[in-house]
This record gives sequence, structure tokens and C-alpha cells, in this order.
Amino acid sequence: MRMIQIGFVCFFLMPFLLAFELELKQVEKSEVDIHLHEKEIAFMFLDLPSGEATLIKAPDEQAVLIGTGASDSKQALIKRLEKFHVHEIEAVILPRFEDEYAGNTKFLIDNYHVDRIIVPEKGMEIAKAQFKKEKLTISSWEEGSTHELLPSLQFQALPSIQTLMPKLSMSITFAKHHFLFATEANEALEKTWLESKLKKVNVLKVPEFGVKKDISQQFLDEIDPQVAIMFAKENSVPHSQVIERMQETWIDTYQTKQNGTILIKADQQDYQLLTVQF
Repeated sequence: MRMIQIGFVCFFLMPFLLAFELELKQVEKSEVDIHLHEKEIAFMFLDLPSGEATLIKAPDEQAVLIGTGASDSKQALIKRLEKFHVHEIEAVILPRFEDEYAGNTKFLIDNYHVDRIIVPEKGMEIAKAQFKKEKLTISSWEEGSTHELLPSLQFQALPSIQTLMPKLSMSITFAKHHFLFATEANEALEKTWLESKLKKVNVLKVPEFGVKKDISQQFLDEIDPQVAIMFAKENSVPHSQVIERMQETWIDTYQTKQNGTILIKADQQDYQLLTVQF
């Protein structure tokens, strides 16, 4: 009698269990297949163990990568590119030349048909020396210049502080949405950016992995981001003051180390944010 009761319970629950399993599969699939429609774009802030890498995809499967992550994160980068069905990358933008930003560049050139590298304005000679054996186009973006790498996606190179290691920060505009990819920050530079008519932004990619507290409260108030994203750097954690400033400004803050890959899918009017755990 007990076995019959158990069988009856299982029979009764089976449709619900199957439905639950199907729902899980659909969620997993939706986390990977972006299903971009015309006039949509997707930004994927990849959760690598160390380093910055942001994948941008267009509806026609064209892809651009900002940063390549650290060299010891190569396997994680490969896995994420596979999950997002990326087999070719039109261009790689190197905001800096340190390993955390450019460690996998050579691998991507060899395996993802990269034919264009974009570097900071003062980084052309460094890039030529590093990639002199590669058959590709190397471009440098001058401060204030604008470029369109994907349809309707405008990149503007922002002013930088002159140091031995060139850096490239940029403002990216898609329809009514504005993304700020800050590679460095201090009060003098923030003032320069604001004077160059930097618009209020929807999404801020926090500079220096949030480790340095240089990004000011006044600057955050001026650009008024809705979302802030921090990449992970090995053996480093975001500065407590940076986290506090984000909280005090009511900015939704995501860390790839904690939240996984942050996927932002935008159309002409709105955007949605999802997190994907691998």
C-alpha cells in the first residue's frame, strides 16, 4: 500500500517536476543565446578571474572586445566566448598594455580572426613593437575623436593623463544610452572630462578595478550613473570608500567576482541587465 501511495504521489508531481526542469533549461539557454533583434546591442562584462574584458555584440554577430583579461585567465575567456557563440572578433580595443588588460591579445589574434587592434593615442609604438609579426591593422585613437565600430555604436576617446604607460578611456553611445569606460581617474582628469561635455551616463565601468579611491563623489554626482561595474583583479579587492560612494549615490553596483558576467542588452529606448553565472 505504501508503494502505491508513493507511486501516486510521484505520478501527481511528475508534470510539475518536468515543468520545473524545462524552466531551468530555458533560463540557462536564455543566459547564453542573446537573441538580438535589429537595432539592439549587447554588452557583456565577462567575469574572468583577473582582468578586464567586455564583449560587445551586434545583431549581425559582429563582435568587438574591450580588453582581453589577464593571461592566466585565458581558459575562462575561451569558455565565455564559446558560451556566447563568438568565433570571430572584428576588433580588439586595448585600453592599457598591462597584463590585466591585454594579456590574451596574441591568442585572440591567432584564434579569433582579429584583424584590427585599437590602442591609446600614445601607444602606437608599443603596439607596433608587440605585434610587429602579426598581419593586422593597428590604429590609435586621438583624444576627442569619434569612431563607429559597430552599427549605431559611437566611441569617443576621452582625454588622458600623460604617463609612461598610455591609457585609453572612452565614452560609448548607443541610441539614448551612454557608457563610460574609465581606465584612470583623479580629480584633475575628472574635471577635464566634464569640461569636454561628458554626458550623464547610464553605465560606468569603474577604473582601476575599484582598488583606488581616486574616483570622487562630486564626479559621480555629475555623471549620475544608474549602474556601476567593477572587474576582478587577482589578489585585490575594491576600496571600501569606492563602495561607500556608490551606495551613497544610490548606484546599482555589480562586481564580476561576486555577480558573474553582467549582460546589458539595449534597444533604442531601454535596456535590461542580467547576470550570468558560469
